[in-house]
Amino acid sequence: APQQPAWVFPLWFEEGTGQRDTLYVGYDPDATGFTDPIFGDDYTALDTSRFNAGFHYKGDSLVLKADVQATQFYYEIFFVNGVLPLTVKWDPSLFYSDTLPFDDQSPAPRAQGELSYNGPMYNLNCSYQQYFVLTDSSTAFNTWCLASDSIEFVHVHGDTSYPVGYLIFRIWPWVGRLLAVKSNFNDHSIELFPNPVHHQLFIKTNLAPYNILLYALNGQLLKRKLTENKQFHQLDVSHLNAGIYFLEIIGENFSHTRKIVISP
Repeated sequence: APQQPAWVFPLWFEEGTGQRDTLYVGYDPDATGFTDPIFGDDYTALDTSRFNAGFHYKGDSLVLKADVQATQFYYEIFFVNGVLPLTVKWDPSLFYSDTLPFDDQSPAPRAQGELSYNGPMYNLNCSYQQYFVLTDSSTAFNTWCLASDSIEFVHVHGDTSYPVGYLIFRIWPWVGRLLAVKSNFNDHSIELFPNPVHHQLFIKTNLAPYNILLYALNGQLLKRKLTENKQFHQLDVSHLNAGIYFLEIIGENFSHTRKIVISP
């Protein structure tokens, strides 16, 4: 591009046969909301012999590969010549950039992504047709579906020859929640032991099923597990550095946060 936008967010795609493509979301206060060739936001020739991702197709020969906005952050993503499974990757650190036009919420990021998808695409770790919140440092409202830096979509019935569908990508100000620290929490329905812990943390509760989320002090999500119907669960923390962490346990009608200490 003749001029680099103030903020650039690549989305990397790989379809089932190994072909790859990249799209670029951008922000710049001088963007017009239409095509901006100065930022590389313009139609290019569509190579119909290979896998292509695009924000918009013009006829059968032109595709938009970069979209730079000043106020609206809504993108419809289409695909040509791709089959499932589809892997999408991104760099979550870019949501912390101070060039984004959103308020500083340190230590949380300024922004988060939202990715919706059409059937019969499906993700094995989330409910069918739930949108994903793209973030590495929050518990998000209104969805169980979180992804920090990548997602894989498969066919709902495992068909590896089915064409890739379409995605809708949005960028919002970060609307998750940092952890409410409850170091003196005293709910006997949840037991954590030992605490401090060195290798294995044990969780005992009669509130199953529930999600276990482990966070660093800055709110970064380190682990996320669904326990299904187990009342007793074991969490390996031996790979983590010594220090203070926060463990959040979330069920259908409850959410509890506990401080844990990992010993050297």
